[in-house]
Amino acid sequence: MDGEAQIDTSLLTKNIYAAEDSMVAISKRKDWNTYADYMHPLVIEMSGGKEGFIQILESQSELLDSVEMYKVGKIFQLSKTGRQYQCIVEAFIQMKINGEVTSGSSYDIAISENGDKWTFFRIPPGVTPGQIKELLPGLNPGFKFPRSQTEVGKTLDEFMSGYAIEYLE
Repeated sequence: MDGEAQIDTSLLTKNIYAAEDSMVAISKRKDWNTYADYMHPLVIEMSGGKEGFIQILESQSELLDSVEMYKVGKIFQLSKTGRQYQCIVEAFIQMKINGEVTSGSSYDIAISENGDKWTFFRIPPGVTPGQIKELLPGLNPGFKFPRSQTEVGKTLDEFMSGYAIEYLE
């Protein structure tokens, strides 16, 4: 951890969970304009700006409506790198797609300049750590990136009973 300032991890953790809770509530309301404010600027840029990002979410509304359960898990690797606070946030989801239950895990890289307002970058499946570091060059060089997992035909409880974190290579 860079020494500059002592990190109050409990306060930072509380702020990260609060931001995740807000994102869940905002997505249920389908307030995509506000939801976009929680995304890392690179996510918005790669989506063709805020309007493009909103269009992508609106086009996925059927998928988003299929979410039955969403739970935020642990916060990993919280650190201060340069002037940024950074961490990885684990989340678990259960969806019903075409009548079939599907559950899994996903991971967001969370970044904050002040420890108060956090933006999130979902680690896409099938990327390499090198690609992530290329997209987000200011990241903690020691970060290990978890790999999202999905299991069709399992409830979240069933998924969790055999869950173990796996890392991208």
